[in-house]
Amino acid sequence: MGVDTGKLHLDTALTNVSVRYRNSEFMADLVFPEVPVDKQSNKYPVYGRDIMRPVDDLRRPGAVSNEIDWDLSHSPYYCDGHALNMSIPDEWRGNADQGLNLDVDTTEELTEKIDLNREVNLVAALVAGATTVDLTAIKWDNDSNDPLAKIDEQKEAIAKKIGKMPNVLALSQPVFRGIKHNAKVTGLLTGAVNLSSANVTAGQLAEHLELDEVIVAKGVKVTSAVPDPSVSAALNSLPSRWKRTTQPALGDSRSPA
Repeated sequence: MGVDTGKLHLDTALTNVSVRYRNSEFMADLVFPEVPVDKQSNKYPVYGRDIMRPVDDLRRPGAVSNEIDWDLSHSPYYCDGHALNMSIPDEWRGNADQGLNLDVDTTEELTEKIDLNREVNLVAALVAGATTVDLTAIKWDNDSNDPLAKIDEQKEAIAKKIGKMPNVLALSQPVFRGIKHNAKVTGLLTGAVNLSSANVTAGQLAEHLELDEVIVAKGVKVTSAVPDPSVSAALNSLPSRWKRTTQPALGDSRSPA
């Protein structure tokens, strides 16, 4: 009878392999760039749309030119503080196996959670007040639909509200996947209707739509109420269902307003 292998080797933690869930990419900093401020609370100027209103500028010799006014108001802001902490008992340090760096792991855990909260807050800010129409039956991966035409329509709608064409488009991963599988899109972007969707990139989509950038949300979050080792579906950085909004996530991400 052979020797039990369990008596020949005692399991120890590997020092070069571990399994840990982490988000690959967040888009909050890309869509809403940070704006440094000196005060936690203050006001910022809001200019009206009068600059886009044509006025009579005709002036006869010797006459006084037409005097006009411009509109300016102020809106308040308040910067909430955001922080988390996690204790590392001395007993943990003394009992930690080689290869575990409790300080680094704890810092990464806290930073990841704060960044995830920023992403969730971004979602809320993007869809707050937006009027949505549920068009579940009209999916963008259906070749009979034209998602690029719909996006162009919304670009024009935004331009009519702010006087500028939007230059950044933010898409959820499911929506981007649907667009890539649409034959109209692959045909326009690549010239080959039957080309694999893997060959359609966000950069190609941005170039065709005359945008500076197309950002694809790739963050995920766990939605269970209790600790659960599983990972949920894609983070709803934008509505993950097939929806068309009258105020989609198209805008000038280079402006702090």
